[in-house]
Amino acid sequence: MKTALCLRCGGWKEQSYSKCSACRWMPVTEEEFAKSDILSLNSERQGEEWGKSIGQLRIISESIRSGRPYVFDELEVEAMVQHVRQVVSSSDSVEVFEKVMWPLPPILLVATFMAQFLF
Repeated sequence: MKTALCLRCGGWKEQSYSKCSACRWMPVTEEEFAKSDILSLNSERQGEEWGKSIGQLRIISESIRSGRPYVFDELEVEAMVQHVRQVVSSSDSVEVFEKVMWPLPPILLVATFMAQFLF
């Protein structure tokens, strides 16, 4: 199920931290992770509500797709950056690592396989 929007093109993504299948953009900075979480389906994390409703995300998606970037509330972004920092520094950092780094093992596997033919 697609649960988040791409900040760049407004396309739907599987998860807030995943690469967009439409434009191939992926968040890499704390602020981009925070903004990606803000433009995801609302959920409860550590007792707090984060994200947007499906209706809000549909409107935001159409706006981004028609060339009008979403204007983030700076206080909301800063609060989410703090949340991202807490997640990364807590025992949940494995979950963040898995979301962001899941492509690494398949890439290494393909590279190992390809190296057999190059050397």
